[in-house]
Amino acid sequence: MNKAIPSLFLAGFLLLSLPGISHAEGGAAPEAPAQKQIRVGVGAFALPEQRDEFDAATLTTLFDTFGIENVTVTDYTVADLEKAVKAGEVDVFVSSSGAARRFAPMGARPLATSVAPGLRDPNHNEGTAIILRKGDSRTLAELEGARLSANMAWGFSGYQIAMGEVAALGRNPDKFFGRTQFFNRSDSMESVARSVASGTTDVGFLRLCAFEELSRKYPDVTGKLRVLAPPKGVDTSAVSCVASTRLYPAHSLSVMPTVTPELSRKLLVALLTMPATESGREWSVATDFHAVDKLLEDLRIGPYAYLRDWTMSRFVNAFWPYLLILLLAVAGLAYHGWRLRVLVARRERELEEVHVREVEQSQRIAMLQRAGAVGQLSSLIAHEVHQPLSAIRLFAEGLERRARAGTATNESVLKIAGRIAGQAERAGAIVDRVRDYAHQREPVFQRIRVADLVQHIRETYPKLEAKTEVIISREARHSEVRGSVLELELAVVNLIRNAVEAVRGVESPRVVLEVSCVGNKVRFEVSDNGPKLSEEKIRALASPISSEKPEGLGLGLSIVKHLVERHLGELVFRSGGGAAGDGLAADIILPTASPDAGNEKETTKEEMEKENRA
Repeated sequence: MNKAIPSLFLAGFLLLSLPGISHAEGGAAPEAPAQKQIRVGVGAFALPEQRDEFDAATLTTLFDTFGIENVTVTDYTVADLEKAVKAGEVDVFVSSSGAARRFAPMGARPLATSVAPGLRDPNHNEGTAIILRKGDSRTLAELEGARLSANMAWGFSGYQIAMGEVAALGRNPDKFFGRTQFFNRSDSMESVARSVASGTTDVGFLRLCAFEELSRKYPDVTGKLRVLAPPKGVDTSAVSCVASTRLYPAHSLSVMPTVTPELSRKLLVALLTMPATESGREWSVATDFHAVDKLLEDLRIGPYAYLRDWTMSRFVNAFWPYLLILLLAVAGLAYHGWRLRVLVARRERELEEVHVREVEQSQRIAMLQRAGAVGQLSSLIAHEVHQPLSAIRLFAEGLERRARAGTATNESVLKIAGRIAGQAERAGAIVDRVRDYAHQREPVFQRIRVADLVQHIRETYPKLEAKTEVIISREARHSEVRGSVLELELAVVNLIRNAVEAVRGVESPRVVLEVSCVGNKVRFEVSDNGPKLSEEKIRALASPISSEKPEGLGLGLSIVKHLVERHLGELVFRSGGGAAGDGLAADIILPTASPDAGNEKETTKEEMEKENRA
């Protein structure tokens, strides 16, 4: 009671200083303006039959301050109080601090908060005791799926505060417990305790200090229970009762925007100057409701109910770290794709440049081959054309002698003229074939008897034939190949010439041209007993440009290889051409022409390839 005297003096001073309260000396007091009706709503925790001395003292203060005729008091359940606040049917209401902050979007503002002995800090004097049966050593995190009992789903200290601790564990408070039994009345603390003690439920929520009150009245019930300790790092020393949760402001008196600032000041002065009750309860001012707001946000209720609905902004706010990682990954993949395209384009350019260089190199090699071939053909034409020209000269000289002697008859002249024309046609054909080859025209392939080809070589190159032993098997003598007589002749003669040069200076030189059949192929083997070559040198002979002659360019064998491959054949070199194992053997292996009697039409290389594949 002594604490109230300074507060009464302050309130009296403030009231006397209000305009219109005092009156001029010797004058009549002016008529007071009509008092606005104050509509007071009281939440379910303070129903008339449960109202204690503090609630009664508060209402008495309101009646004395504003006049009993100007104050209307209505009792509400929590749900109905929320509807009344939304509908603007109350000006002042008494509720838990949770309900007060839950109604903040409608304009509600807490004005005063109750305090009591042992609960003197208005910012930290409300909480929950979580009870279990003795012997149940589980922690709150281990109670997932347990059966729960509590007073009401909207009870602040009887339910929501404890569920906030579940949310603080990172669990979903809506699905944490297996089954929840609500008694749906504010005086259900005894029922909650008995439900846990009897084993009907596993865990119960009690309002702060309810466990101590039950221990005084029902020690046999609380003796079977234990209270969970608060979370690690949570300080509950501000209250004298056991608590299992963080602490929040206790129940508060709030005003709506319909209350004027002057009326709000008058109401606050009345509450702060109200004498403390016999139990020591009185009104104070809480300055920190942040913890209440955080609790509502964790439970996604009140102003934070929108968190139960997913929106784009909420999705971004909730998952921005993952979205950032995803964005970086997409950006990384995009950069990788771009970089890969750049590298591929660069590689394509490099390959294209390499291809161009290879084509140019192949063209240069082809030009060298053609130049070498033309040189070889020049030598060949000197041999081949010499014979028809010599024959023409001899026929002409003979005809001239007969004419001078007068012995030339018409029959003999026609015969000699026909022979001259034949030899001239032969020389012209030789020149045409060489000209066509020099211009790289596609050669025309025809059937060639192997015996005729060998005989033609012997007759055309008598000097080489004199130095070469020719052996042709009976089977090969009747075989045919398809190709160009000129090119095959050039290939075989090249090998014979190389062999003749290889045995120059060798005692008892020997060069052999042996023609035989190996399966469905014809082999032209040119061997000699010249110096023995190493395996490395033999492998080098198969390279595009290689020569064993100091003055040679190596184009002879390259031309031979090229001509043989044009006939779908192969050129093979091996050592041991001589009888003593020395020297070199070169094989030209060609496919035989398929039997096609009565069809001797000329065939191109492409048609020959199709025929051999078939």
